Amino acid sequence: MDYALSPVSAECPVCGCCEGLLLYAVNATEAAGHYVTKVEDPDRHEALRRHIGSLWKGDRCEIVRCTLCGLSFAHPYEAGDVTFYTLAYERTGYPEWKWEFQITRDTLQKLRLRDFQLLEVGAGNGAFVQRVAPSLTPKDHVLTTEFSDYGARAIRDYGISCLSEDFRSLRQPAMDGRFDVVCMFQVLEHLDRLDTLFAQINQFTKPAAHVFFAVPNGRIIEFNEQHGGLLDMPPNHIGRWTREAFSIFGKRHGWSLAAHEIEPEPLSSKFKLFVKYRVYRARQKEGTVVWRAKRLRNRLARKLAMTALLPLYALSAAPLLVKLKGADYGHSQWVHFTRDN
Repeated sequence: MDYALSPVSAECPVCGCCEGLLLYAVNATEAAGHYVTKVEDPDRHEALRRHIGSLWKGDRCEIVRCTLCGLSFAHPYEAGDVTFYTLAYERTGYPEWKWEFQITRDTLQKLRLRDFQLLEVGAGNGAFVQRVAPSLTPKDHVLTTEFSDYGARAIRDYGISCLSEDFRSLRQPAMDGRFDVVCMFQVLEHLDRLDTLFAQINQFTKPAAHVFFAVPNGRIIEFNEQHGGLLDMPPNHIGRWTREAFSIFGKRHGWSLAAHEIEPEPLSSKFKLFVKYRVYRARQKEGTVVWRAKRLRNRLARKLAMTALLPLYALSAAPLLVKLKGADYGHSQWVHFTRDN
């Protein structure tokens, strides 16, 4: 895909600048087909198409890059809701440990905080907090939020409190000024109402608090999109953050950017995922070899066909290996905020 890069007027949800560059636009049918193809499940596809249109209040969504802070964002800036995620995804599990978990845990150890109060928003199945409590802080000093029934149950079974509520809507005076640390891993890119989010963080944290975010790296997203990989389709991800966007938005709410890092990822790992995204993208396009292979009724034949196609897609993508060598093409970026005094 070639980005249009044509000037467009759209207010950036981070810095407020109204000057942007259009990357591309999609309609509700294309967006629904990204998650559930019409061939696979026509009824679910149609329900998803209608719901996405209702979220956008129309049939079109633009992906715009702010010329000031570099944030690329969905316009309209509307996040997916429970209905969207129910229709679009089938939860198959959570990663046990990730790079952003490790760097955050290492930082907490270096800070030498004692018995700190921790809040993790969107905690999955508790993989991070299980490695933090009780080793760095007691379990009763930790609170999490998680919508998934499976994830919330796993967290509670471990002995840590979990609320199945939207963090931005929590109204619990006992939590005001309680937390020393707030963590959000791979959550921020899904959220709208950003000012409400930071206002809530300010409400619940102590004067010397620390906030940690991990989000996808926009550089690798753009690489995938421009070289035949999957699109970063709204309304799942609606914001691609940059270091500058983090810095501007943090300052706006009284926080300083203490650290920003890109995941140091091996070339083999980046290339393997890129090839997989290319195959997934081809699967969405009617008439492609992958699309035809996935329609084979015999399970064994389908599996053999896909197994044979992967090396061919890897071979066709091999010339792009040189571009993927860059250190700034890791799949995640991580930031550490400290509160301004």
